[in-house]
Amino acid sequence: MEAKSAIAATAARFLRAGQVVFFDAGTTARAVATQVPRDLAMTVITHSLPVAAVLAEHPAVEVIVLGGRLLKESQAMVGAETVDGYRRIRADLCVLGTASVHPDIGLGAFVHEDAEVKRAMVGAAAEVLVVAAGEKLGTTSPYLIGPLSVVDRLVTDSAAPDAVLQSLTHAGIEIVRG
Repeated sequence: MEAKSAIAATAARFLRAGQVVFFDAGTTARAVATQVPRDLAMTVITHSLPVAAVLAEHPAVEVIVLGGRLLKESQAMVGAETVDGYRRIRADLCVLGTASVHPDIGLGAFVHEDAEVKRAMVGAAAEVLVVAAGEKLGTTSPYLIGPLSVVDRLVTDSAAPDAVLQSLTHAGIEIVRG
């Protein structure tokens, strides 16, 4: 939890007033949502019920929730409706969680439908901010979200392995430790 809190506080520093921001599902993205400054006005588009619930209490954030089939274990929407929803919007920033970040293979997910939603989010955002704990770096998962070239910035924790961070930096990703 300490790592997620540190990542979330650091990632929230990259949010700007007036932005349209995609917020992914998952515990780290939800943690970022809890760190959105109370006076920051922006529009958030999400397929995550927990993210929407956190931001429903925010006085200055407009929240748009995309529909689809509910994945009960993550309380997130998936499927064609969700993917199409993201494809119809252009975001300034995408706050993306991921199951794995590998220097050669790229970003991965454990659930096929989740990977499809994440690909749509990345494809419709001007900038991609990946939030991932150090334990996910240098690992792989079965469903490809995209190559490292889709990532602009990675926010991770202090436990992230230096060797993997160096490989990711050589791939052109800005690394920020929380």
